[in-house]
Amino acid sequence: MLENYHNHLIADSVHVETATPNSVYINTFIWFDIIIIHVVLFVAFNAYKKYRATALKRKVATLEKLWLLEINKKKAS
Repeated sequence: MLENYHNHLIADSVHVETATPNSVYINTFIWFDIIIIHVVLFVAFNAYKKYRATALKRKVATLEKLWLLEINKKKAS
């Protein structure tokens, strides 16, 4: 009796789940979403860094022009 019970447990505990086409589609969709999210975040981060660098360069250029105007005014007086 104990031997039959043991064999029954082993037979029941071996469970191989077969992948259905729907689950494969869902898994592929999830992986594509994960990849796309990372790519979008990477591109957005780099675009923001370039935007900040450009804004800083414009600010520096404006301040340099202002500084040159002030120097020219001091020389003129």
